[in-house]
Amino acid sequence: MLLVLVVGWGIFSGCRKEEPPLPPGTEVPLPTFLDSSLVLKVNPSGLAPLSALVIVPANRRLQLEMVVPGPPDVEVQQELEGLSSVHIHGLLPGRVNEVALTFTDSLGLVARATLQIPTDPLPEFFPRLEVLQHDAGRSEPGWNLVELSIGGGGTFRFYPFIFDERGQVRWYLNLSQFDGWVGPFKRASDGNWLFAFRNQIYKYDMLGRLVRQWTLEGFGQHHEITELENGRFLIAVSKWGQSTGLDWVIEYNPATLQVERSWDLRQVLDMDRFDFIFGGNDWLHVNSLWPDADGGLVIS
Repeated sequence: MLLVLVVGWGIFSGCRKEEPPLPPGTEVPLPTFLDSSLVLKVNPSGLAPLSALVIVPANRRLQLEMVVPGPPDVEVQQELEGLSSVHIHGLLPGRVNEVALTFTDSLGLVARATLQIPTDPLPEFFPRLEVLQHDAGRSEPGWNLVELSIGGGGTFRFYPFIFDERGQVRWYLNLSQFDGWVGPFKRASDGNWLFAFRNQIYKYDMLGRLVRQWTLEGFGQHHEITELENGRFLIAVSKWGQSTGLDWVIEYNPATLQVERSWDLRQVLDMDRFDFIFGGNDWLHVNSLWPDADGGLVIS
């Protein structure tokens, strides 16, 4: 009797009509795509007040379209799978930013969410920006990076920032903890920020998190650091223990932590030809370096 009932139930259930799949474009509740709730972290490092991080515990492969409001808006697309991190940049200061998220799965089903992200106003000492003229047809794509050093009390506070074509600050990094001149501040090939302070080289991400740090043994960096195509760093330095400064150049390998090449410019140029009032120990004061196509250096 039991066997008959089980077989009969199996026949009956096999005849049940399956629900048709939802057509692409159908909106579904966001929890359909997630193992748990979204987690929002505003300025997770404490150094990038106009940035945020969202943790997305996706239970399937998703395509994300994100809009950070402006104007101008910041539009980002990103593929997600499993526990994923989404970086949010370009928030406007001193307001609640409504960031729109649209998730689409492989079947074309859609889920949406809006994040309310509050930000503090800019520090009072930030400059007021006014764009007098902007010709988009003659401008490089993207926004504008400024190395802002606030001097006072015998030291500097460093706040690199990015502003858009309207003159609105859309991102900045508070590096005042270094308590001195920092720089230069450049974009590395991996999208992170590269800069130096004294004999330390740092790489930070857009969220203000430390990615890597290197120590120069026997040298102090100043004014210039450039990433070469081979991944090494070309750095203007002073060599410790000698009577002059700002007159050496090194090629540093961040993978091996070794100085691969060095140039003592005292052996190349006439040290008696200097125009600075600092004295003969600062006879050259290198400011910029450009690697030449033939392996040489252009020095300013």
